[in-house]
Amino acid sequence: MGVQTRAVPRPIVVNAPAAVIDVARARLHCKIDGTARDAELTDAIAAAQAYVQEQLGVAIGEQRLAYTLHDWCGSVVIPYPITDVVSVEDETGAITYTRKDRLISAASSAPPVVVTIDCGLPATQVPPPVRSAMLLLIADLIDNPQGQTEVALHENRAVANLLAFYQVRVPL
Repeated sequence: MGVQTRAVPRPIVVNAPAAVIDVARARLHCKIDGTARDAELTDAIAAAQAYVQEQLGVAIGEQRLAYTLHDWCGSVVIPYPITDVVSVEDETGAITYTRKDRLISAASSAPPVVVTIDCGLPATQVPPPVRSAMLLLIADLIDNPQGQTEVALHENRAVANLLAFYQVRVPL
């Protein structure tokens, strides 16, 4: 019989993802002079990075995540490629585990089990089309802060096209 796994809950972000695009680059792309809008740009960078991460199913920017599994069934498949397993713990403390790619298995009868991992592509490994898509999203967030207007705004197909080649596909 195969390994039994359950749906993985959203993780708790222990260490936020490292920014893939810096404020100076975003300022240049958005044609903004000065630093008055840097806080807005920082928020737009984080939002674009989170959007791209969700769309691609790949952690963007090095980060540490903790998954709390209340229905522990002996194993879990983490949705992102793992750089390192920091810890696997139950209510008694650290437990012994095995890892094969994204599958983490451990014998524990005391849920919840907390799996803490390091994951994410470093900024230097994010492909240029993905970075370009992020810059387009950042510019859109800066240029259209209200998001909804009386004028019909359309989906930016350039973003979808740039990300299409990098989306994680699940085989049927």
